[in-house]
Amino acid sequence: FCSAARLGVLAALLLLIGASSLSLHSYCSAPSNSHPDSCMLLFGAAVRHHAALSLKRANTLDVLDTPTALTQVLHLLTPAGKQSYATTESQQKGYRHGQPAPSVVPFTVTPAAALDAFKQFQKDSCFRLHAGNLLNAQHKLEPLFLPFWLFEATISAEAIAILGRRADKSNLRSPLVWAKMSEWKTVLSESKLHMSEPYMQVFASYRIRRDLAEAAKPSEQTFNRLAENAVPLPESALQQKRYPDPIATAEQLSQGQHQQATTESSNNSSSSNSSSTSQEGHVQLDAADMRQAVAWQLCHRQIMHEQIETAVQYLKEHLSADEVKGLQVRLKVHNRSACLMYFPAYHLSYVHGEKYTPSRAEIVPAEYDAVIGGGPDKRVGTELHPSPVKSQAAAAAAVIGVGLGVLPLAHAALGALGIGTGKAAMGGADAALLAVLAAAGAGVLASRLPLIARNRHAAEQVHADASFYKQYDQRETAYGMPPDEHTLWLWKDADWRRWERDEPWSWVPEQRRRWAEDLFRQQAQRDIDRVVAAKHQAEHSQRRQEEEEREAHRERKFGRSRRFNHHGPHEEAGTRGIYQSQNQPRRRRDFLGYYKALGINLEEAGKVAGLCNAWWYAPDCIWAAVWGAHLLGCYKALLYSPAEYLQLQGLPLQLI
Repeated sequence: FCSAARLGVLAALLLLIGASSLSLHSYCSAPSNSHPDSCMLLFGAAVRHHAALSLKRANTLDVLDTPTALTQVLHLLTPAGKQSYATTESQQKGYRHGQPAPSVVPFTVTPAAALDAFKQFQKDSCFRLHAGNLLNAQHKLEPLFLPFWLFEATISAEAIAILGRRADKSNLRSPLVWAKMSEWKTVLSESKLHMSEPYMQVFASYRIRRDLAEAAKPSEQTFNRLAENAVPLPESALQQKRYPDPIATAEQLSQGQHQQATTESSNNSSSSNSSSTSQEGHVQLDAADMRQAVAWQLCHRQIMHEQIETAVQYLKEHLSADEVKGLQVRLKVHNRSACLMYFPAYHLSYVHGEKYTPSRAEIVPAEYDAVIGGGPDKRVGTELHPSPVKSQAAAAAAVIGVGLGVLPLAHAALGALGIGTGKAAMGGADAALLAVLAAAGAGVLASRLPLIARNRHAAEQVHADASFYKQYDQRETAYGMPPDEHTLWLWKDADWRRWERDEPWSWVPEQRRRWAEDLFRQQAQRDIDRVVAAKHQAEHSQRRQEEEEREAHRERKFGRSRRFNHHGPHEEAGTRGIYQSQNQPRRRRDFLGYYKALGINLEEAGKVAGLCNAWWYAPDCIWAAVWGAHLLGCYKALLYSPAEYLQLQGLPLQLI
């Protein structure tokens, strides 16, 4: 009977689960126009319910009193796969959550004009000593729409620092008198930061190096005009990840691509024609695979740096400070909004020179990337490549020109002084030798300039890390105390700086994406741990205060307790230090007279207790001390006569 009942209950449960799953499946598979977000809402509600139950079991839900902390916990509890859906389909997420629809800015620069801008940038940056063979047959120019998260926020900022003022303002060598500010000073009050600011625009993809992608950003002067010309992306373009643009696809991108397309068309005419017509006139939309939460962390970091500079200028102007050190900025974000916008850009891949790969122990062609803005600014992000031959010729010509210009003057001056022309001839030979040396040095410097620039970048990173560790060590708190907000920001700033700027020339998109996700979760966990530690510290302080109040009440009634001195607020200084610091006479230990009534001597009782403890824990040491004292007494008895020994011990001579 019991077995039959169990089988019946199990069958009923299976039927119930099957009916509920069928109903949910039919509900979610209904037409999307009837309930577009019902399934996602159900999934979000389930995730949040599970997160709330987990936090309630961990007894941490009551400490998350801010929406930011709760959002970070939900991000931590959401699996990475679910987050990837929200990032790749960020356009649809914008529609669901009431954000502005993603928009795209059309191209205004043709591919030929983009290549001309790249050449002009190399020519101007290298002082017309640029390499002329950069755009060879191996280069590839690809038009792209690069995604950017554009933020708008209303913030307030407060600052506190140590100000240095000179007694004599007119004398720059006058010593500085440093004084710490007693309270926080409001630097900015509910100021709105517009999305036209460059630091409010965050590149939302991991595909291209972030320092190169900065070239796709428009300037502040042209942003408003481009924003007005922005076109909302249709659903078809979002699904195909392509958008038609006649300007970017009007010309052939490179001669190599043209030859390759001609060869493929001659071999396979039918297949190539069908594929070209399907992709003709369309530009790829780069995937916005960076989450908005991660992008906001990068934007918040840039805002902090801007506010630090603003705070320094404010303190110097309004508080008459000559120097500022130990600056701390407290930023409060009242509200913020975000939208996704695609900016036009050209991605240029080219080969120049050679490089040595230690992993394969061979010399291979060096590959480089560049990004050229597709807007009216035509900004270029790339590395510089001066020509070794042009650099050698320029250095030799400069040295020889200086020598030829100086030699006639030197000859005339030496002739006026009555010195022979042998000196002038020697100067000409020296000028020729210097020209050869200068040409050789300029050629080596020009050929190794990319490597020198990378080594300098690495040295700057090492210096920034050393500065961070120095500040972190100076602000290290006591053991068991949570770090303050400024220390956490220093840590966060160093993490994102390393993520953005550590070896950008070896950029691997998937590795950088995982690195960014791990950093975001670690920083969220730090904030949560700080909140939990602050809560525990507050509870401990409250419990300590209640103990002090109870002890104070008991002390007023019965007197001070010796036990409380070792477990109360004076445990660091000790009992003797308490009375000395308060200039009070030390209270006797038997202030109630209990031991006196029982006839117990406290000094003797303490000695006996100490001897008993020593005998219990180290009996061999006690026996050694006893035998040592006995042998010492026997030795003294042998050295002195009986009368001298009794006199030395203070005993009467009648004992002889």
